[in-house]
Amino acid sequence: MELSLLSALVNVNYEGEIQKQGQDIKGALSISGDSVKQILAWQNIPLVAKDILAWQNIPLVAKDEAFNQFSLASNMHFANSKLSLNGIAMALDKLAFTGSSTITLSEPLMVKADIDLGALNLNPYLPETEQAKVEKEAKNEPLVWDDSEIDLSSLALINADLAIKSSELRVREIKLGENNLAIKLQKGKATIDLLNFKAYEGEGAGTIQVLADKKPYQVNSKFLLENINAEPLLTDAAGFDKLMGKGQLAWDLSTIGLSQKSFIEQLNGELSFSFVDGAIKGVNLAAVAKSANNIMTGNLAAVSLDSDFSNAEKTDFAALTGTFKITKGLANTNNISLLNPFIRVSGAGDIDLPQTKMKMQIVTEMVASVEGQAAQEASSGIKIPIKISGPFHQIKIRPDVSAEAKDKLKEKVKDKVKDKLKKLFG
Repeated sequence: MELSLLSALVNVNYEGEIQKQGQDIKGALSISGDSVKQILAWQNIPLVAKDILAWQNIPLVAKDEAFNQFSLASNMHFANSKLSLNGIAMALDKLAFTGSSTITLSEPLMVKADIDLGALNLNPYLPETEQAKVEKEAKNEPLVWDDSEIDLSSLALINADLAIKSSELRVREIKLGENNLAIKLQKGKATIDLLNFKAYEGEGAGTIQVLADKKPYQVNSKFLLENINAEPLLTDAAGFDKLMGKGQLAWDLSTIGLSQKSFIEQLNGELSFSFVDGAIKGVNLAAVAKSANNIMTGNLAAVSLDSDFSNAEKTDFAALTGTFKITKGLANTNNISLLNPFIRVSGAGDIDLPQTKMKMQIVTEMVASVEGQAAQEASSGIKIPIKISGPFHQIKIRPDVSAEAKDKLKEKVKDKVKDKLKKLFG
């Protein structure tokens, strides 16, 4: 049989055999067209996209370069309710995919596929950042979690076993190199294994599990990223450009809920990090600690005790490590550690994700020894407590000038003077 169907919307060509009264069909199939937009409009199907941050379907204003030319060519075989596609060559605009797939017509539909996505740039197909969000960020307004209910019922409509790889992946500002995914859907349960990926000068692997077979939904995530360059990663992923350095980032997190807000409120697990030879931009902890000496004279007006995150200052470090334990959205740590040639920093406190605020105290010890960060003597410098607190959009860093803290600081200085006098005069 040979079939050639030409139309204003789509062209179909088929050459093959039909046997067993249509129960066995095999041959070469090709489909092409000039505009996906026009086909959707013909069927009155609106273009929508998933806003990942808000977990909502939002209307798409299709960009000029997106959803235009498309084509599919494959050798096909349909028999026993199973459609096999081999030698798939698929294109959409500038994207090109290859691979093979088997689709079993059952309830739910069963799909198996092995696909190479090549260099995949999803940005032309994603909605533009909403102007309101841009204006909100510009005004430095509070972060508000979306409480709209998320509908994941569609995961139960299909069972799938997919192997997907690409040489490059771009989503918004996030840029990944070579990566391999294994995706399994079974009765509303999804497991996404990121078997390996290369990005930001490092590599990583991890798993995301979404259990949508019953409400509330459950989401589990476990990742390990190694030799990652922190600044471009955090800048691209979260718009946070205050941390420089290379190192390791790992997390094991789980949550349940029906909305973005409830997922944040029920977040549990652990996150750890370890970075070397970098800097924290926006604050010079050594300068803040030194300025605290003015507290001893009571001349608080002579020094600015408040500091916000601006790029004018930075704190260099040889090592920065820490672990956060998260319980119902409250992240607690007691082991933040930073090593600097002039200061040592240890920190503890809480980050309240549901309330989008933090309250932490770090202790900055001025290193008096010429050995700098290698000094082993615990009393090598004066310790200055510093508070880091406030809502996410207005975080402040200031020396702890409470009466108790000042008294402790004075005692430390007195002890230092006594030790010096003893060494000089016996």
